[in-house]
Amino acid sequence: MSSANETIRSWLKPQREERKQITISVKVEQLEYLDRLAKTFSSCSGENRTRQELIDTAIESYLKEALSVLQEENISLMELVPSQSPMKQDTVVLAAHPDGFERVFMGEKKWYYAPLRANRTPDLKYIALYLTKPEKRITHYAEIAENGFEYFEPEGKYIIHLKGNPIPLPHTIPLGSSNAAATRRPKYTTFEKLLSAREYKDL
Repeated sequence: MSSANETIRSWLKPQREERKQITISVKVEQLEYLDRLAKTFSSCSGENRTRQELIDTAIESYLKEALSVLQEENISLMELVPSQSPMKQDTVVLAAHPDGFERVFMGEKKWYYAPLRANRTPDLKYIALYLTKPEKRITHYAEIAENGFEYFEPEGKYIIHLKGNPIPLPHTIPLGSSNAAATRRPKYTTFEKLLSAREYKDL
């Protein structure tokens, strides 16, 4: 399934993010193209697609690419420009055996069974897996699907459904100086920290 296909499907679900109203200046030609694209998506899918949704998608893609480039250049966004407000912990890191990682996370595009706190799930947008021995590092992350948390009562834990294929990190995150015991429980962090961490303790 293509990235565009996944995005279009996600638009069929209500957005859960908090929003802030701002005013931006857009070139007339770009605005016309946005409107044409929105009408094309609406016509093809039978669902009303808006100019705002296209802008949101473009901004999200740009932010991911920018954070990836900063990581490659060893530049920390948080160190240079500290956040004026606490960033929500939108990412969870869970431990996984290499075979389960390949079979379930990469193969089935899901992860189970995750011992998450119910009050944490509304903020979570990404999942990353720490691979136990012999790897002892984090190599991939994935976006969590809309309504992607399925509570599995027999285990008292969650099945996490992914939005698409897991994505390789720009640089893997080794265990480093951390104790392996720290990886046995969920690690809640931010997506920015995931992309900039040099070792597990930086998350």
